[in-house]
Amino acid sequence: MLSDYFKRNVTLGRAAPDDFTIDQYHPDVEGADPGGNKDTVVAQKLGAALFAELGMESPVPVGSFFDVFPLSILTTSTLARLGEVRPQSYAD
Repeated sequence: MLSDYFKRNVTLGRAAPDDFTIDQYHPDVEGADPGGNKDTVVAQKLGAALFAELGMESPVPVGSFFDVFPLSILTTSTLARLGEVRPQSYAD
């Protein structure tokens, strides 16, 4: 189903391959990417493969996923509950 949705081969795995990459989109903004990429998608190694490419010791074990682009998703019900628990946290 994922492969059909994304129109590319998608597999799920418990461990990351040694040389796994992610697709990074670089907007058309001057200086946003030190590599000079603008308005393009590039493959970027992550995890232990990234550190190996940089010639550095990896702080993450081989096979682990290393998320450098975390995304937090909060629902309105979560925000409402947080407001109940700590009403003084609301900003005016």
